[in-house]
Amino acid sequence: MRFVDEGHPTAYNWVAAVTTTEQRALYNPLIRTHTCAWWDDKGETHPFDNQGPDLKVPIELPEGQWRLSAYLVDYDWHATWHPRRHGLVLTDDSGGLLAVAGTGKFGNGVWQRFIVRGPCAITLRVCKNASSSAILSALMLDRIPPLMPVEACGLARDRASLPQEAVAEYQAVSELLASSPLQYSRRLEEIAAGSEADPAEGVQAGLRVWLRWQVSLWACSDRAATDAHLDAYITALRGTVGDSKMPPVLDAQVELLMASRQLAGAQALDARRSDLLTGGQAGPETVQTAQKLIDRWLPLDDRFATRAFEKQVQALVGGPPDITLPLLAALVEAYADQGRELMPEISGPYRPMVAGHPKVGPLAEPVGIPGFEAIVLPALKDLPRDVALKHFAPFLRRLGERERLAVLRVPGLAPEERLRRFGAVIEQTLGEPRVTASVRSNCVRVLAESGRIDEALAASVELWAMSPEDVQQWGHVNLTLGEALVRRGRYAEAIPVYRQVVDRYRETEPAGARAALKALAELARLQGDADAEAKARTELEALKTP
Repeated sequence: MRFVDEGHPTAYNWVAAVTTTEQRALYNPLIRTHTCAWWDDKGETHPFDNQGPDLKVPIELPEGQWRLSAYLVDYDWHATWHPRRHGLVLTDDSGGLLAVAGTGKFGNGVWQRFIVRGPCAITLRVCKNASSSAILSALMLDRIPPLMPVEACGLARDRASLPQEAVAEYQAVSELLASSPLQYSRRLEEIAAGSEADPAEGVQAGLRVWLRWQVSLWACSDRAATDAHLDAYITALRGTVGDSKMPPVLDAQVELLMASRQLAGAQALDARRSDLLTGGQAGPETVQTAQKLIDRWLPLDDRFATRAFEKQVQALVGGPPDITLPLLAALVEAYADQGRELMPEISGPYRPMVAGHPKVGPLAEPVGIPGFEAIVLPALKDLPRDVALKHFAPFLRRLGERERLAVLRVPGLAPEERLRRFGAVIEQTLGEPRVTASVRSNCVRVLAESGRIDEALAASVELWAMSPEDVQQWGHVNLTLGEALVRRGRYAEAIPVYRQVVDRYRETEPAGARAALKALAELARLQGDADAEAKARTELEALKTP
């Protein structure tokens, strides 16, 4: 991106709003919100005089037929006496004129599109005219898509079973792409608009609505009209092949669309497939199919994958428990740790804009996007607690351990706030025993370190009552509690705490038992109890011997 006048200072990026609810601003998938930003020619340093400096964008086109789309939105001057009005000029590498377009006023945003054929070098010039400055919010290059093979419509067993008149019409449209991309795109726009009369009924009508939906993905800007064409095709397909054969037909079409990178169409069909999966009887095959669908979209559009996961969870929770809960447990287990870190972040007002930057990105702090547990947990809370713990204990344990460690990593938290957050972890994980034991261990430590010894002792007694396999950190926590008691001169209370560590963890945690025996020996020495000191040191020597 540079100025027409090479001697002028370099064009710059202007960010009007990093995050906004304005729908005219383009959606930023890195931070899951709309961002209003543009390239600017710094024209505000010039009068409103039609003298530029303008923007020019050199573009190297690969081989093939392409649609070049420029998006402009006048975010800040549209309601003034000088709203922006730009001209767009497309030239070849020798300066020959290829196309021109005018934007008019574009306070609500405007797209300007050009059909181009590569390979070649072209330049797009954005003319400031009498505006404050020349701007460009986005520039996109899309390959003009060929039509899918006619037999992919799924309305008949094979190509020969389709009405040949309809097949010939379809083929004639498809062949236009090679001969004239411009005529091809115009023909697609005519079909998307539905200007021809539809056949009365049957397979020919189904083929027509399938063609209309397919081309409307590319040639129609009306989302409602595109969805209506798809609904008409789904109705025709259901009436022709029945519900049972629809999923494989739709899956085959999705694969073709994905192969040609027509993601909008593939996603629309997968949304219908997701509805079919959740609307019928659940079984291992439906869950595996749903998982394949989710995996397909996670790297491309995790919002869509999340919606598909949520619909599947809701369908399984509402089914017969003996059938659907094991399936749900398997699905949850597959995505237990789901949650991408999307946005490298640095300090400052424009921090989201450095996402993925090759130089700044490594210096930034990753910000996590909530994972699928945000969907699973509310669903589990609708189940009886014993049922939820029976099927989802591994998931709850992993989640609880991650959340427990997250609380520990927060520096400078007041004891009360840390205890409150620990309590929230227990509640979030439905009181799963191992999670509860680990969290309570940390609570004892927090109470002891903050000087609330009596509360720590009471919490330790509760912890002692839990089963040994749940309390994996009990010995280390009681060492901390014993140390806190010793610092306050409460030797008599520290001795049974250390003794419990020795008795309970002599075999399983010898390092902790040795530390407790050393403390007991030292306490006995301080109290002048030679027998107790000798006993502790004898036990310590025995514990050191393999």
